[in-house]
Amino acid sequence: MAQINYTKIKRKILLDLLEKYPDTSTRGLSRMAVRDFPEFFKDAEEARANIRRYTGKSGKAMRERVKMRKYYKL
Repeated sequence: MAQINYTKIKRKILLDLLEKYPDTSTRGLSRMAVRDFPEFFKDAEEARANIRRYTGKSGKAMRERVKMRKYYKL
């Protein structure tokens, strides 16, 4: 039986939200993620931390590590 990769699912959910609501705040997007997908996110802070990583707001070191820069909001 194949193991489910929750990290990829979470990434897809959050990137879809960023695509659909590009002008929404990080906090707002994280609340939407938790409300709509509670089985994947334990709280808004978990979703918010991932959104910050995808938008380039997690610090210089993380910006250098992340290869996908489409959603950066600097």
